[in-house]
Amino acid sequence: MTESDTLRTLTATIDSLLGTMEPDPEKPIGLDSVWRYAALGSRSLESGVWEASAATWTEDDYPVEEVCIMVAGHLRLTDSDGTAHDLRVGDAFHLPKGWSGTWEVVEDMRKFYVILP
Repeated sequence: MTESDTLRTLTATIDSLLGTMEPDPEKPIGLDSVWRYAALGSRSLESGVWEASAATWTEDDYPVEEVCIMVAGHLRLTDSDGTAHDLRVGDAFHLPKGWSGTWEVVEDMRKFYVILP
């Protein structure tokens, strides 16, 4: 069993994760927004906290299957067909791999996420 397999590293409070947040290298170049994250585990099932400041960008082919719970702020996801989804604290959502649409961080947001293998 490696350290990353221990229960200690697979459990955390949101507050403890916030203390380990770092810049997200996947932020699109030229986007004027702060993106930070802290991963909880790094195996095939990644989870953690991700946050972004107000900004808008387009995803043409979302790279992962992801389930999220909003823990702060306001996010509007608009599907490529024009359907908008306003997400706020306590809302859960699923983004399928390949999703296309627009992310609009209306109010600085934070989400707890799980990336499915």
